[in-house]
Amino acid sequence: MSIWIKKSSRRLALSVSLVTCLGTLAGVSQSWAFSSKDGIEVDLEYDGKVALPSPSLVPAKDGVPAHPETLTSDEQVQLQLTFLSGAFQNNPVQGGRRTDDTAVITREDKNFIYYHYKGKALLDNKVGNHYPFTLPRDPKTVYQASVNPDGKVPCTDPHYQGAGDYFYFWNPTARGCRLQKERDYFEITADVKRLPDAPQTFPDYSRLIDKNGEITIHVLMGKNEDKTTRKPVFSFDDSAPTFKQYDALLKKEKFSAKTLSKNEILHMMAVQPEGKEVYYKKLPYIREYEKTEGGVKVKIRYFYGNVSAADDSGPMHFFWKDAIEHASVAIYSGHSGLGWNLKPEMIQEELGEFNVDPYRYQIWVLDGCSTYTYYQQPYFQVKASKMTDKDKLDRLDPKANLQIISAALESGITYNAATPLEMTTAILAYLRHKDAPNWKTLAGRMSHENLIAVSGDEMAPDTVDGRYIRNIEMVAPIEPTLIVPPLKTTLPVQLTPLVLAPAPVGEIPLDAEDLEEIKKMQEEDAATGATDDAPAQDTPSEEAAPAEAHSPGIHSLGDYVPEFAKRYFK
Repeated sequence: MSIWIKKSSRRLALSVSLVTCLGTLAGVSQSWAFSSKDGIEVDLEYDGKVALPSPSLVPAKDGVPAHPETLTSDEQVQLQLTFLSGAFQNNPVQGGRRTDDTAVITREDKNFIYYHYKGKALLDNKVGNHYPFTLPRDPKTVYQASVNPDGKVPCTDPHYQGAGDYFYFWNPTARGCRLQKERDYFEITADVKRLPDAPQTFPDYSRLIDKNGEITIHVLMGKNEDKTTRKPVFSFDDSAPTFKQYDALLKKEKFSAKTLSKNEILHMMAVQPEGKEVYYKKLPYIREYEKTEGGVKVKIRYFYGNVSAADDSGPMHFFWKDAIEHASVAIYSGHSGLGWNLKPEMIQEELGEFNVDPYRYQIWVLDGCSTYTYYQQPYFQVKASKMTDKDKLDRLDPKANLQIISAALESGITYNAATPLEMTTAILAYLRHKDAPNWKTLAGRMSHENLIAVSGDEMAPDTVDGRYIRNIEMVAPIEPTLIVPPLKTTLPVQLTPLVLAPAPVGEIPLDAEDLEEIKKMQEEDAATGATDDAPAQDTPSEEAAPAEAHSPGIHSLGDYVPEFAKRYFK
């Protein structure tokens, strides 16, 4: 059952979670292991209660007059459970809830609905055997009870004062909050069972090589603000430095590069199933890189564009769908958008079903706020969706061919470069026969107080060269061609010496449309007094030098590389 939130509430500068109670796909094992620097996965169980739902007035819309509406008992329980987002994030022991939980109603009386909750969560590893938190007595009325006479709502984030965001930032213990225990909210203590951490495991590096002898990495970086200029080399958007950091790494590694023209992007997006079309307001910026390393061709596509699910998500959805269908490694870094930006059902409704090979090994990185809560489980289901009926009946585990990296907490935009930087350097290290990191090391390097975890790595190999030392228990027999350890792909028996692509990274020029866009932005900024995303120098003429010459710091790493990334450029 889904709790729907009106469209106007979906757009946030920080990602917030839309939590849905998802059913379990037949055939997907529910026993998970993971690697995390700071987190531990746990089973949570508690007995809770919520006030009986009262009628509320639904405003008139689309010719339908205003009318009273009352939630069902199950809907009232599910609405209360959405507040677990705020309850866990504003807890001294922070964490995030998984979506495949259950809440079974046990009884009702004249005041309350009583239920028993079971679910999994990723919590800070300081958690003990019990986990206290708060939930509202009545989730339908608690927001109005939180509003002070001056109109301020101290029980939530000071920057997000609206009712639509309230469940995510819910914090009745915040300073100035007038909500009272029992009258407005309940204190609950859940029993905690810590799940075993995964052993030391590695990405199955050799299986990332596809049938063409290539490793493909697709990186989708979302803008912080949709209004900012298209080209990250010029933009002052908060997410633009991520491109600059990653581009600098690939220049250092001597990748050749090409920026796709707008016509090339439009041509790619034009190939759609019958009746489907990619709608957009602004085209993304896309740059492709390539080099041969250790006899294996490494191809990288970097997408930089709008990711707002409620507004201009068409190109992002198209290239994300393409990434998980075709790339060895698919990386998303951007806003989660109330659980809508990467919502599988929305993308499939827009662009058709995912055509993901369930038997090909892949790594998917979901680096956004609370992606563990609402994307991890649905995307394992996407991986399993094209399994044969026999494999589903045999409960073949999709984690044999997929690991997902996700975050339980808010994920800061200024650190989003960590995931593509770490994943790319790890793959290059493997191809050079150097010390490629294991999953625990990678999770630690990617984590920045956002509880990054690798899920499904109980199926990953024990060694960097893809060997399994431990026994892996399977829930049912698996066909010989799919048995773990898996068969290798096209990795040569002996890797060839390092080969560098001769062409250096090219310049990134501004075209006439970019210049017109910049001029328009300057005029708007001058009219409003705004300076965000304004160029540091006068707008260059159409015949001027390439944009990099006009972009401060583009060749000076110290201007935009945070401390955590500087080790890549020593």
